[in-house]
Amino acid sequence: MSWVIVTGANGGIGTATVHQLIRDGYSVYAADMAPEPAESFASYGDATFRYAQVDVTSEESVAALAHSVAALEQEIQGAVLAAGIAHSQSLLDTSFETWKKLQAVNADGVFLCLREFARIMIAQADSDPSNARSLVTIASNAARTPRAEFGAYGASKAAALRVSTSFGLQLAAHGIRVNVVCPGTTRTPMVTDAWDGEDQSALPIAGNPATYRLGIPLGRIADPEDIARVNSFVISPSSRHMTMQELVVDGGATL
Repeated sequence: MSWVIVTGANGGIGTATVHQLIRDGYSVYAADMAPEPAESFASYGDATFRYAQVDVTSEESVAALAHSVAALEQEIQGAVLAAGIAHSQSLLDTSFETWKKLQAVNADGVFLCLREFARIMIAQADSDPSNARSLVTIASNAARTPRAEFGAYGASKAAALRVSTSFGLQLAAHGIRVNVVCPGTTRTPMVTDAWDGEDQSALPIAGNPATYRLGIPLGRIADPEDIARVNSFVISPSSRHMTMQELVVDGGATL
């Protein structure tokens, strides 16, 4: 049985990714800040699903997760790093504490997870001529284009993107691929919690010229499952000749 680690597993994209991976035949070692897994995972057994509480900003916590996964003594196919936080505010109004928190979760957490999970995978097999093993970072389309209200968030995701592709360059010698998925606006609690109980999806679909933001040509925001399907593809051997790539999944919102 091949295991895939998913951080941020209780979040919108994380939860959808766990379910998609299990449907696609993987076992999932899920991790999140919450002490308990999401209720939707209740039907899965130990052979298919394990859960651990983890703080991706803590080197000790991430190392403990890695050791728990290694203790399974089963093949680690890879990981999807979906843990992240968002923040919408002008850079002029952003506090240094907010800046540091975004960097800690969205960038430092990616570095720590990629490093520790790659170490496990190399210890299991120093090389993989089939290039079947895969690490996936969930960044954002804000990592690739300026956003008037997402400067600090975009910077943290840009750091995650670049450290991921740099890992990809180094891990290629071990047959491990590293790719980055960049979603746009997605119907998750991270987005909808800011809507004050109303469906405001029409706003990102239309765009906002005043903030130099394009709309979404496909005319809808993403569902978490749209991102999860891409994550599962990039984990799978079907993408074995892809590494260090940035896959933008935003309905055409960035060119």
